[in-house]
Amino acid sequence: MVILLALLSTPANSQADRFEYCGSNPCIEPVRTSCEEMMEMYEFQGSCCSLEIIPATRGCRITVSFGNCFWFPWCGECDDEERDRTSCNRVFETEANERPCPVADFDPVKLQKAENFTRPSCSPTMSPTMLSERENVGSGSTSQNTQINLVGAATVLVVLVAGAMVGA
Repeated sequence: MVILLALLSTPANSQADRFEYCGSNPCIEPVRTSCEEMMEMYEFQGSCCSLEIIPATRGCRITVSFGNCFWFPWCGECDDEERDRTSCNRVFETEANERPCPVADFDPVKLQKAENFTRPSCSPTMSPTMLSERENVGSGSTSQNTQINLVGAATVLVVLVAGAMVGA
């Protein structure tokens, strides 16, 4: 029973750490890593990801003028230090609807889909979810991780009951 209670009380974590909703304004996220490094280290996905070099800091400004943009490590996980530096595993979404997506210095989604782009040979260990927190709030939907926890808890319960029956 203790195992069952522990499984049921485990919080369901989405793979994306945070959802950033910018409302009717574009999302603008400056990061302390260069745009070139960002495209080498992270896979970008979404409808509008525009990267602009910030000469003063040698960092990168990511702008989302419609839809969404998110990035996650090609390999490994995004730890706290990396998250502070690059904002990885955060989903940025806006309803600004300023089309087309600004070209700026780089369009990482387009560049990473190009034939001549070399993808790392490793598989990503995590990726963000497209389901926004706004869609989860009050919708009565259950996340996939919660479903997995409940299935795991049910399995443990069945094993415990079966074990008790065999021991009796």
